[in-house]
Amino acid sequence: MENQGNKPEWYNKKSTVILWCIFFFPVGLYAIWKSSVIPKGWKIGYTILIAILFIISQNKEKTNKNNDVKTDKIANTIKVNIDSLINLVKKDSLFEIKDVYYNTNDSSLNIAITNKGNVIKEKDYSTVYFDKTYHLDGISCIDGVFLYAYKKGHSLKKGDYKEYLMGNSKRVGRITNMFKEKYCSENRCVPLEVYLKQSLNDPDSYESNELSIDWQKDSSFIVVNSFRAKNAFGAMILNKCSAIVDINGNVSDFKIGN
Repeated sequence: MENQGNKPEWYNKKSTVILWCIFFFPVGLYAIWKSSVIPKGWKIGYTILIAILFIISQNKEKTNKNNDVKTDKIANTIKVNIDSLINLVKKDSLFEIKDVYYNTNDSSLNIAITNKGNVIKEKDYSTVYFDKTYHLDGISCIDGVFLYAYKKGHSLKKGDYKEYLMGNSKRVGRITNMFKEKYCSENRCVPLEVYLKQSLNDPDSYESNELSIDWQKDSSFIVVNSFRAKNAFGAMILNKCSAIVDINGNVSDFKIGN
């Protein structure tokens, strides 16, 4: 019983106080000032440290809240601008606009136009018209414009349209340039050529004539190559092949023949 009476209070045990300071600083702060074994300088120093950390955490929380508010304001402003733009485009006087959708994944404005009376050919439609009429170049959140021939029952938002009639995109330009630098040179597309030569009678006779590359919305390209190669009789003939080549060089839907 005598030993228990001489047992020091918990706040006079330095190891206990340190643990409280680490895991639950309010109790640790109380213990430091209550303790009779901790020097006054340590008490003041720890209190100042806690005050500094508290001020930093409050400022950080305030900054995060301000950033969140700014982000929300920007997002709301963009949404308002896009919604207003979509409403304007839908009322376009030159074309009969059936559907307009802004794709946040690639920042593109997608427009479905009716082709009644073959208006697309007659009016010689172009993405340039929409760029100039609605000043799309000045809207930073729009990276491209894609036009589609309207089909009843199809939805741009649901991704029902697979092939666009005309497209203009800064992002597409960057991706296309990267693709050409990596896989293409002198009218040749390496992934397509490798695939093609497997079906030729004389792979070494292959001579590329022309090459066209058209970007698709699923980040792949339709590559068409006209070429000359020897047939089974050893005569050089003109032929054509096409395939879908993605940005990683994978080939699919390969076709050969005029």
